[in-house]
Formats: sequence, C-alpha cells, structure tokens
Amino acid sequence: MGDLNILVWNCGGLNAPHKRTSTLTLLKRKNIDIALLQETHLLKADMGRFADRFFHTIAFSSADTKTKGVAIVVRRSLPVKIATSWADESGRVAIAQIEVHSRKIALISLYAPNDFRKDFYNLITTKMLELTDYSFIVGADFNAVWDPASDRSSATSSGGQSMATNALKSWANNLGLMDIWRLVNPTTRDYTFFSGRHKSFSRIDYLFASPQLFQLVNTATLLPIALSDHKGVFCSVTLNYVSKRAVRWRFNTSLLKNEEYTKQFVSGLKEFLNFNVGSVEDPRILWDAIKGFIRSNTILFSSNARKSRSLHLQNLELELTRLDSILQSNFTEPVALQRTIIKKEINNILKQQSEFQIHRTRQKYYFHGARSSHLLAMRIRANDHFADIPAIKLADGNISTDPKQINCTFRTFYSELYKTEVSLDKIQCDRFLNQLRLPQLSGTDSSHLERPILLEELEKAAKTMQKGKSPGIDGIPPEFYVTFWEHLGPFLLDMIVFSIERGGFSRDVNTALISLLLKKDKDPTDCSSYRPLSLLNSDLKIFAKLLARRLERYMPWLVNSDQVGFMKSRLATDNVRRLLHIIEAATDNKTPMSVLSLDAMKAFDRLEWPFLWSVLETMGFGKNFIGMIKTLYSNPSAQVLTGQMYSSLFSVSRSSRQGCPLSPALFVLSLEPLAEAIRQSNLILPISVCNTQHQLSLYADDVLVFLENPAQSAPHLLAICEEFGNLSGFKINWSKSALLHLNEVAKSSVLPINIPIVPHFTYLGIEIFPSLNQITKYNYSVVLNKTLRDLDRWVDLPMSIRARVSVIKMNILPRINFVSSMIPLPPPSDHWSKLQSATTKFIWNKKRPRLKMSVLQRRREDGGLAVPDFKLYFWSFVLRPLLSWFNPDCSVSWRTLESNAVQPWTLQDVLFSNISRKQCQLRFGPLISYLVSTWRQVETHCRLACKWHPFSPIFNNNGILIGGRPIAAPQWQQRGVCYLKDICNDSGLLSFNDIRVAFDLPNSSFFFYLQLRSALKAQGVPLQRSL
Repeated sequence: MGDLNILVWNCGGLNAPHKRTSTLTLLKRKNIDIALLQETHLLKADMGRFADRFFHTIAFSSADTKTKGVAIVVRRSLPVKIATSWADESGRVAIAQIEVHSRKIALISLYAPNDFRKDFYNLITTKMLELTDYSFIVGADFNAVWDPASDRSSATSSGGQSMATNALKSWANNLGLMDIWRLVNPTTRDYTFFSGRHKSFSRIDYLFASPQLFQLVNTATLLPIALSDHKGVFCSVTLNYVSKRAVRWRFNTSLLKNEEYTKQFVSGLKEFLNFNVGSVEDPRILWDAIKGFIRSNTILFSSNARKSRSLHLQNLELELTRLDSILQSNFTEPVALQRTIIKKEINNILKQQSEFQIHRTRQKYYFHGARSSHLLAMRIRANDHFADIPAIKLADGNISTDPKQINCTFRTFYSELYKTEVSLDKIQCDRFLNQLRLPQLSGTDSSHLERPILLEELEKAAKTMQKGKSPGIDGIPPEFYVTFWEHLGPFLLDMIVFSIERGGFSRDVNTALISLLLKKDKDPTDCSSYRPLSLLNSDLKIFAKLLARRLERYMPWLVNSDQVGFMKSRLATDNVRRLLHIIEAATDNKTPMSVLSLDAMKAFDRLEWPFLWSVLETMGFGKNFIGMIKTLYSNPSAQVLTGQMYSSLFSVSRSSRQGCPLSPALFVLSLEPLAEAIRQSNLILPISVCNTQHQLSLYADDVLVFLENPAQSAPHLLAICEEFGNLSGFKINWSKSALLHLNEVAKSSVLPINIPIVPHFTYLGIEIFPSLNQITKYNYSVVLNKTLRDLDRWVDLPMSIRARVSVIKMNILPRINFVSSMIPLPPPSDHWSKLQSATTKFIWNKKRPRLKMSVLQRRREDGGLAVPDFKLYFWSFVLRPLLSWFNPDCSVSWRTLESNAVQPWTLQDVLFSNISRKQCQLRFGPLISYLVSTWRQVETHCRLACKWHPFSPIFNNNGILIGGRPIAAPQWQQRGVCYLKDICNDSGLLSFNDIRVAFDLPNSSFFFYLQLRSALKAQGVPLQRSL
C-alpha cells in the first residue's frame, strides 16, 4: 500500500540560507514525502541551493526577479520515476509527471496572481488537459476562497474576489478534482492566511486531487508554521494503486461480429447441451449452467485470441524491423511494398484494439467528428469520476474515507431502505381502493394480458431491449441472446415458464447490482444523495420487457392524463404548459389560489409490494398476470457497488427497482389511487380555468396539487396523503414541500399545517414564480448567463472549428432547447442576439468571422457545418402543441382548457381564421396568442404563407365577411360545410348544385351561396383554380 505525506505551503521566500535550512528540517521533522511550495522567491540560478541529502527539487518555476516562484520537492528515498516536467516563465506554474507506487501522477504547484486573471486559469486548464494518462495532486495558493461564507472571516467580497471564486470552482469541477482538506473537514471553519491590511482570515491554500487516486485520507490538517504568514495544508494519504473499478466480467459485444467466435460457440453449445439436456428436471438449473458455459467459453476464446493476437503483432513488428534494415542498405520497390503491407496490418490491429477501448469506456460520443478537443477531454475527465465515492458520512456523523466502511455504510443504508415498514391491513386497503373510481380492465383485456408466453413474443421483447447498456452481475447483454436466439431462446422460455409456475427465479437470476449516481447539487457524503440504479440480469429484463410491452397498450386507459411520467406520447412540457395557464388565470382572480409541490421521500424505493398487488387486483388485472409480476419480486436480492468493492448480498422486500423495464409502469399504477383520491375529494377545492377543473399534475413522483382556498383544502390533502402512505409506503416530506401563492388574495391565507410558503420553487428543472413574466425572465436569463460564462471560459482552449461546433451541439444546444421546450413564451428581446454573438465569438476564437452564421448553419452537404439555429428550434417547440390542436382525440391535460379559451372558434380553426394579433392577446391569453404569432412568423420565414388554405374555416373567419361581419350559417354548418375544401376543388368554387347534392342542402340556401361567392371573390379567394 502506498502511503504519502503531502504538504502544500506558501513559504514566503527561501533566499535566506537559514530559511532554506529550516524549511528542509521542517520537511524532515514532519516526515513529508512531497512538498508543493509557493512563493519561493528563488531565481533559476539559485534553485540548486534548496536541497540536502534527504530532499531534492524535481520541478520549479522562477520569475526574473526574486518574487513569486513555485517548487515541487520530494523525499529522495521515495521510489519516484520522473517522466518529465514543465514550468511557465513567470514563476507561477510547475508540473512534474511522475510514477510512484505504480501510479502515474502529475504533481502541480501553483501560485495564482493576487488580482484575478482569467488567463491564469486558462493556462493551467490547458496544460492539465494535456496530461490525459495522469491523476492529479495540485498544491496551490489560489489567492481565492472556495466558499466566502465558510472560508473567509469577513462575509464581504469584491467583484474580483467573486470572479476568482467562480473561476476556482469551475476549474476544479471541470477537471473532476476534490478539495481534500474540506472533504475531511466539511463543517470546520479554519484559515490558512491572515491579512493584516484587511484584518481578516481566509483559506486560500489548497490541496486538490483526483478522487480515484486516494484509497484513504488518514489526516488532513492546517499546520501553523512560524516560518511564514501562511499555514501549511498537510495530508496523510494512502494511494489507491488498483483499478478504480471493481473487476467485473462483461461480455465483449464486438465478439458477436467475429465469425470464428460465433462458430466455435455454437459448436461448443451444441456439445454442452447434448451432454446436459435431460440431466436435471428444473430448467432453472440448466439455464444457470448454460450461462456458466457462456462465460467460460468466452473467457477461454478471448484469452487464446489475445495471446494469438499479441504473438502475431510481435512477429509483424519483428518483420517490419527486418524490412527496415534491408531497405536502409538496399532500397527496392518489392521490399518497400511488402513493408507497406506489414505496416498497414499492424495499424489495423492497433485500430481494432483502440476501438474496443473506446467502446469499453463509453467515450465514442467524445470522439465523433473532429478529433477530441481539450474541452471534450475535460468533460471526459470530469465525468469519469461520477461513480467514485471518496468519503461518506457515518451513522455517528463522522466522515470516513475507508473504502470498506463506505461500502458497508451503503449496504446498511439500502438494506434498511428496502426493508418493508408496512404490515398491510387488507380490509383497510380494500376499503380505501374500493371507494375510488379507478379504471378497470375488461375481462377480455385481462385475458389478453394473461395469454401464454410464446417464443416469438419473447424474441420481440429481446430485440426491443436497449443496446449498449451495462449488463447485470452475469455480464451477459441482451445482444448476446438475440444473436444466438435460435439456440438459447427455447431454454430461456422454458426457464421463465417454469419460474412462473414455481413462483420465483433462481437467486443468481434475481440478484441486482446497485450502482450509485450522485444527484445534482447534493451532498456527496450523504448516502441519500445518490440515485440507486439496479443493474439486472438481461434474462430477467427480457421477461420484464415482455410484460411491459403487454401492459403498454392499456396504460393510457388506466392512468389519468394528469400523469405524464413514463407514459407514451405524454410529455413533461404538458404539465408545465398547464401550470402556466393556471398561473395566468390566477393572477387577477379574487379567490385564493395556490400550487403545492410535494416532496416525496425516496418514492420509488419505498413502494410496498402488497399494496401494489391490491391496486392491480382493483384495476381488474387477473391473478395469472399478477402472478407473472410477482415472479419478478419473489425473494430478490441485491449488492451495492462502490468504487472497487461489492457488498455482501442482502434481501429486498420493497421498492420499484430503477433499471427494470416494468418498474416505471408499476410505479405509475401504484400512485394512481392517491391521484384519484385527491380528484374525488369534495374537500380539496380545485382551481377552475376556462370551465375546466384542475386538481393536480404528476410527473412520476413529482406531484403538484392546485388548491383553491388552500387554508381549507390543505388539511384534507394531508389526511389523504397520510392514509395513502400508511398503505403504500409513500411518504411526503412536508418540511421540504413548497406552497406557492398565485395571487395576492391567497397570501392572506393561514394554513393550519406547517408547509413552507415560498416565493418560487423548482419544478421539472424550471423555476416557477407566480407571474409568467418572472418565469420567462428568470429561466431564460439563467440559462443564457450560464451559457455566456461557459463559452467565455472555453473560448481560449485550443480547438478546431469543427470541435467548437461539436461543443455547441453537444453542450449548449441541449440546455437552450430544454428551457425553450418548457417555456413556450417569448424570451427577453436581446436573448437570441446575445446567444448568437457569444456563439460566433466562440466558434471563431474571438477573431473576425470568416463566414456568416447563415453559411455555417447550412447542412454539411450544402457547404455548411450544421451549426444549430437556436431560434428555429425554439419556434418548433412553441408550435409543438399544434399536434394536439389538430387531434381531437388527444387527451393532454391542457387541451380542453385551450379549446374552451378559443371559443367560438375551434383549435383547428384558430390558425386559419385571420384573427388579429390584438384580439388573440385579449381573448386567448399569452400562450395561445404567442403560438399563433409564432405560426405567422414561421409562415413568413419559411415562405409558407398563403392567404387562403383548404382548411380555412368559412364561418367565424375574419377574412371572409358579409356586410363587414364574419359569416354565420347554422344550416350549412350542421350539414358539415365548414371549410373551403368542402366547397372548392382543384378547379375552384363548386357550383351550388354540386354543394347542395353533396351536403343535402335546401334550394332556399342558394341566395346564401351567392353571398358567399361574392364574399370570397371580394377577398381575393381564387374561384376558378386550385386552392
């Protein structure tokens, strides 16, 4: 195990001989292995004086005068191999690339300018990104604090200090670095420097490191050192020189394209089956044996292939060397051609190996298009460590960096979380469910779900599984089963059918591996801050996928349109659009109106299975289909993966496993009784908008409840949630829920329960205020400002123009599109111009553009670089509701509201009724009027505008007037004459007789026909040619 003592220290000058001697003595007395020093003040010619028989300097940077200066000093007895070193010319950056205890580490000593300078952070970022194979240990005096609240005794900070703080955080986050001292001392207030001038303390000296580098942080303290006015940052660490990932066998899917492998596998499998089929009665045992054969056969083939490939590559390299010798002494064309062939073969082998490594590390995304740029490399480095958990908070509140303790803590956390807490009272549960008007499947539908499983259906389920996903503990991906379905499918089917009959799979099949993903903006030392992803075996997931596919067609009928999470053809934007309508309607309403955002505690993980079975029974699911689902949940077990370690197995007795194809549907169904109970309650008053009632919106477990008279409604909501939670395990954290009053009247409401009343809250990634103007301004400003900061920070990084365009597509476009899709309202007037200006500046690296943006936005086939046009994307999102407008059967939650809002027109007619912009704004509200306005902009921009359209309505159309008023003829409307296409064909306006016969009109309506003909002609509608 590699133990290191590291000191980061601003020594305040080493020119005095006694100061150098005292410093070296200090390093020896503190048993320091690596010292990263700042402000050495030594000239280049004097650096040799700072050494003794115990320590020597391996990298340094000196200024032209006796100021600044950084150095990297190591103990001579430390087994260090120095690869290379680099230093700037201003005495601020020194880098040493070393290998110690089998780890490749870049030691970096930095001294930042007193005044913030952006180019300093650009320089160190660029240099560090070049060190792609190295982990980092960075010691620095950054002259900046990480958190002004906890790292400075004075709460005030200047603009330059704030910029330095932001730059420091961005640098560390982008490179995936940890502040080691703060990691071990999360709440301690201590400082490294006292400013006599400002009479304030601050922590400006740091030790940062790559999170996967240290297995254990033994000590992290700030050392008072009298030799300088800075404290030293001392850390005693244990290097983690094994692989950061636990060794887990996973099938290499590239073998499926290897004809030699597939042939030998089929041959070996047939031989294995001939010997083993019929030897056991339980198909589950045979299936486990088949999977064991798959693994052993693949490992053997891969091992032999690797040895053969290595030997072949070695022979080719020897032959290349021999041919080079021949050519050097006597050049001939045949030998040169032979050398070219050999070299090409070597390159092909190396290319295959590199492609496999790219696939294994899932970095294809970053190598697409232009060569991987520094920015893309930075994203790789930052994201590589997402699964590393360097420290965790124990039950007693202490922080531990011991991997075994970390793994054990997570195992304890999840074994308790997945342990049932509810003993279901079946009578009480049935009473609660039976009083609800839950939808029920018909007998035919129920029988259809329970039909026997056929091999063809199982194969379709396997083929629809997502490719390239991490497999379960057995390491076999679904692609493998699909490839060898002819040979493996029947045995998988036998195993599943037998498992259903016996009520459960074997333990090995039904064991999940829990991989952890840190939630955004959460404390990384808290177990509850991580999202558990259950990696299930592919054979189990294929069966779950089959059940999910059967259930999918019935979900829209079983689940109300209020719920959009995990529902096909329902979008998160539907909930936000509905919410925006409600906020707009509530503003001037005299009735108190509020919206309550419920914070559900670990909703997926707390689902109690007995309650789920009762819900399915109430909804009309048959016993056999419920039995199939129960097979998945019969005695499952799990183990937690943290970095390098697997925990021991523990049983799971509740939860909806995140990673199972069937889990989303089951969770949504289990939550529907709560939603229906709220909808049916007469005591929870809904908000009324345009003659439509709105009580709640759901996106999986993100629940919004719309309350009229919240003081009266909130207690009854609390009672329903409590009753539901006692049965299902669903629990609301009321102290973290948020109540937003939507109008002034509601602010006077006094709630009898303790729910935080907030000025705004976050819903589905959007900040919600009680005003549409606030929502629009805030959210668009936040995404724009962050984009501008990032582009300004990245602009100096060395990248090709193609790489810069890739950054725009991969990083900037998704974040802009997210806000554009969620808020279909006009952004601030300068939004698009600022965004395009920043994009142009970034693409051309702050130089004068060589081509117009319109040229760059062309397709590659048309000579452009396919740079995205953000405004066109925005327009498409604004117009997306038209899909629902023109589909009367669409059940999105806001369609009826908007349909009522536009009366006497229908939604299909609004675009073609020539309604003035002012009239739209006054009658329809901001969302609908802006959609109509955008449609007209798009018509003009795309040159689609035509005054008349076959779907232009004849009646209530401000463009077709008789006597200065829109036409009204109920007799014609009742018989189906509504649009111009009904009375016109390719030759123009039909004759009255043709129209009369087609729609059974009376002869008495001929006069109206003449009026209509005159009105169309007066308005320029072509009568004798196609419309």
